[in-house]
Amino acid sequence: MSHRIISDEDTECIFVRFEDKVTLDEILDVIDLLVAEPAYRAITRRLHDYSRADGTLSAAEVKRLAAHIRTTRSSLTTAEQEQRRSAALLSSDLKFGLGRMAAAFFEGPSGNPFTDFHVVRTYAEAAEYLGLPSPDYDPFERP
Repeated sequence: MSHRIISDEDTECIFVRFEDKVTLDEILDVIDLLVAEPAYRAITRRLHDYSRADGTLSAAEVKRLAAHIRTTRSSLTTAEQEQRRSAALLSSDLKFGLGRMAAAFFEGPSGNPFTDFHVVRTYAEAAEYLGLPSPDYDPFERP
């Protein structure tokens, strides 16, 4: 397992940090957990931090990821969908490009239903988008 999840009460945000070698199956498992677990599902702001993860997904895996997210997203109520706000922190050029590709796949044939999802390169961008108190805030480094 190469991820950690923190449900941070101070910011009302879920932080997921992926480290080392990350597989598509692990990412899908985390997404499923965040939707299935009521304590996680209730929190509407999420930061998925891939800046410490090794490797990249293939284009086919990115397409599969986007399809899975579309399916998972359809299980949310309209109110949950309207309140949701997520950011994917992808610091390398390649990962950022693949993240933008995933966002394009999210759009599907009827336009972009995921205006609440942003791919960012820096933690400061994610903090600004999610409304976090400080671009230096890191719940994984707190005692």
